[in-house]
Amino acid sequence: MMIHGRLHEVQAWGGSGGLLPPNSDYVFLIEAAAIETSSGKGVPQLCINVKVLNTGEVQGRTGKFWYNLNFEKGKARERLKALTDACAVALDANGSFDDQQVVGRQFMADVVADSYDKVDPTTNQKITKDTTRIQNERALNGAAGATQPGVGFAPAPAAAGQPAAFGRPGLTPVRQ
Repeated sequence: MMIHGRLHEVQAWGGSGGLLPPNSDYVFLIEAAAIETSSGKGVPQLCINVKVLNTGEVQGRTGKFWYNLNFEKGKARERLKALTDACAVALDANGSFDDQQVVGRQFMADVVADSYDKVDPTTNQKITKDTTRIQNERALNGAAGATQPGVGFAPAPAAAGQPAAFGRPGLTPVRQ
């Protein structure tokens, strides 16, 4: 079968990922969630697949973020609690929730740049990898479970005949 990709118009991929630029006002939609085991340490973790809803060059970009489920470490529970609060997920009497409850939810978070050392499996040499991570997960202004008041969306004029709906041009993140 012929593959029609017009490859002469693009640069070859060099193996690097498209990292999100650091910013404090990203809005994410959780498209999928699953419990996985980390490849390095064999620790259970919640993996969420997200899509960026902000307008501009980052709109529509996707990514994955992981939440450690090894609750022997206090920080793991605190990070997961930030996500459930930001997504207004109802916890049961034991403080538990089903991982699928976060799917379809929207939240805001800060994206920060980070680096870590890793051994390259091909060369067996230590290399430094660049990555981004999220922190300070919070609800959209006015949503149940909001953890940081004063962060929300200000409506901009919608195009004629088109309502201003979340995730479409016409809403932009602002700090009040």
